[in-house]
Amino acid sequence: MSSNISHLVLQAIAHVDWVGSIAVVLLMVAITMVGHRINHPIL
Repeated sequence: MSSNISHLVLQAIAHVDWVGSIAVVLLMVAITMVGHRINHPIL
């Protein structure tokens, strides 16, 4: 049972790796969109 839990923990760490990179990309896109919205207001 404990070995199964450690396996799940290792899987979670592997998932966090790509989830974190996706989150960084989304954050950069959001900052870029906000910057464009400030520079060129869409009204």
